[in-house]
Amino acid sequence: MTKNIFIIANSPLFIKQHLRSLLIHKTKNTNLFIFTEKNRKFKIESNYANIVFIPMKRNPSFIDILSILYYSYFRLKYRPILSISFTPKGSLVNISTCWLPGNSIHYFTGQRWATFKGFKKTFFKFIDFLIIKLSSSCYSDSFSQSEYIS
Repeated sequence: MTKNIFIIANSPLFIKQHLRSLLIHKTKNTNLFIFTEKNRKFKIESNYANIVFIPMKRNPSFIDILSILYYSYFRLKYRPILSISFTPKGSLVNISTCWLPGNSIHYFTGQRWATFKGFKKTFFKFIDFLIIKLSSSCYSDSFSQSEYIS
């Protein structure tokens, strides 16, 4: 039986730089779906993964509502076993749909709020707190990153 795995990151550049091997290697018994924003500068193509372009911007935007609705539709239609997010906006969409089929996992690769101050820092730290609480599992790219988040 073929299983579906979703990966979401708002940046096609992130996909190309960090997840390139997923685009060029076939997986057995798995349909891989990669969700990202369409960008003419950083084109993504793959013979092995399903690339799905959804409207996502890095900064908060009303487009986020469309992203969540679109991603919800795909989670209901394809019922993934895993939904893995990598970027802050990808994680926001992922946790907004965490009640739908599939375990929601987030992989921290940095904290956008690290250089912010005041309310903005508090707000973005709270989003990371929600990500940690609502995800099935969370990972980070280093031990120091895990300690910093803690």
